[in-house]
Amino acid sequence: MPISTAPDPDRRYQVILVTEPCSLNECRASLSEAILAPTFLERRALLVDRRAAELATVEFVDEMVSFVSAHREVLAGSRAAIVTSSDAAFGMSRMMQLKSEARNPDLSIRAFRSYDEAVSWLAP
Repeated sequence: MPISTAPDPDRRYQVILVTEPCSLNECRASLSEAILAPTFLERRALLVDRRAAELATVEFVDEMVSFVSAHREVLAGSRAAIVTSSDAAFGMSRMMQLKSEARNPDLSIRAFRSYDEAVSWLAP
């Protein structure tokens, strides 16, 4: 499976693990599953682990921002950390962060190069 979702072992946040290939439809379905999971609904925190994923495209970022906008009521007050493994992937995640902030000010998305820093931000 190119994408999966599960709570972290301590149930502090919901994790989406992305590997390739992963279609937009698979990403949408997994994100839908993640934001309806009890851990997410209780903690309002999501970690998107893209360290094993290929570089996102601008089209992918725009589609994900549109998905987030369509689900803004469920996501209001939430935090999402995106962890990447390269400078280019970090840049695309920052694009997601900035575009999302402009359209969804009630959702906080941050890009990280470090998994541990992302966890610290999500579950202080």
